[in-house]
Amino acid sequence: MPHCQTLVIGDQRVQIASITQTLHDEIFFLQDRIALLKRQSVENSGVLITYQDLLESRISVLHWLNNYSSGAEQVTH
Repeated sequence: MPHCQTLVIGDQRVQIASITQTLHDEIFFLQDRIALLKRQSVENSGVLITYQDLLESRISVLHWLNNYSSGAEQVTH
């Protein structure tokens, strides 16, 4: 049976793979939205800045999870 890494958030255990997939989906969505906003003739800078901030945050969390996951594998193996 494959080892599924989990992360404890509050009183819940969540699978890292599930969080990672959600982050990838959100990153793809935000990148698509940002590209769409930039192509519009009237740019909505408030929404664009918000989406860019959200994208940066999601990428940062994804990098943290990847580092956390790699470190946990080294400890358990």
